[in-house]
Amino acid sequence: MLALVFAVLATVMGLRTNPHLEDVDEAVYSHTLVAMQHGMGYYPAMREALVSKEGAPPSEIRAVRPPTMFVVVSAIPRPLWRWAVGLVFLASLLLAWRLGRSVEQFGGPIAVAVMGLWLMSASAFLYLHAELWGLPLLLGGVLALRNERWAAAAVLLASAAAVRELYAVAFVVGFVVTQDRKWWWPVGALGAGFAVVHAGLASAILSPTGTQTPFGTDHLTWQYVCNALSPFDHPLGWFVGLAGGALGAAGLVRRWGYDRGARTLLLHAAVMVPLAVFVGRNYWALTMGPAVACFAAEGVVAMANAPWRIGLARPRPSRAVSS
Repeated sequence: MLALVFAVLATVMGLRTNPHLEDVDEAVYSHTLVAMQHGMGYYPAMREALVSKEGAPPSEIRAVRPPTMFVVVSAIPRPLWRWAVGLVFLASLLLAWRLGRSVEQFGGPIAVAVMGLWLMSASAFLYLHAELWGLPLLLGGVLALRNERWAAAAVLLASAAAVRELYAVAFVVGFVVTQDRKWWWPVGALGAGFAVVHAGLASAILSPTGTQTPFGTDHLTWQYVCNALSPFDHPLGWFVGLAGGALGAAGLVRRWGYDRGARTLLLHAAVMVPLAVFVGRNYWALTMGPAVACFAAEGVVAMANAPWRIGLARPRPSRAVSS
């Protein structure tokens, strides 16, 4: 019920957003999808949208997102896009519950509440960002690793990377920490083949005289760092992002020795946090912030029990519910 409430709130907040106000990247994605619905292929449509934004075609492959999410969303009528993302919200919230409920009885509600704040923040101007659409696949992959469902974990994390290439970090880490790589090799090979085809098709729309938004930021201040790791640019958002992230990281450390999903997520976040801060794309926090916060309740327990000696390999009581 709590997950459904937050999913509805996030969806309604998006529906009430002024349709004439768009994030600059969101405008690119919307333009691309509209062009696809009028019969244009994904790559020419993306090129046209980027030219509309920058005044010149892209010069680097990193400007072109994988086509996966766009192919799916382009099949949905435009008036229903904000309704469709509600399913992404609900899936993320239900998976947050499954990941968080392993900590006593309050873990699930805390995970859903923090996840809900992240999603409500993203619903207005980031609802077409691939980082958001890949989030439930990351959460599902982490849960599958916890439950030792190796094939499902490989497929889910590879699918997340096919939606947004940043999630490839989680797939690589999962490959390293998994117990059975039998399924990871063929899934990884398919993923690599997809990446090669995408790179080839994307190269066709590039121009050596084009333009590309540079990485990094000229004003790396403490406020910018807080914004880059939080759901919204406000002291409350900073508290949710930084406190939730710190407690979630503590919870992941506590589970390190017996939960391969937690191990994967912690290492994925360790890579993504500096990228989000120093590369200068604060919406990249969606690829790890909400997921890490699902373990905030575990972090509270870890701090309460032994704040000075959180163990890396503490055995899990057999009575815990973690499926």
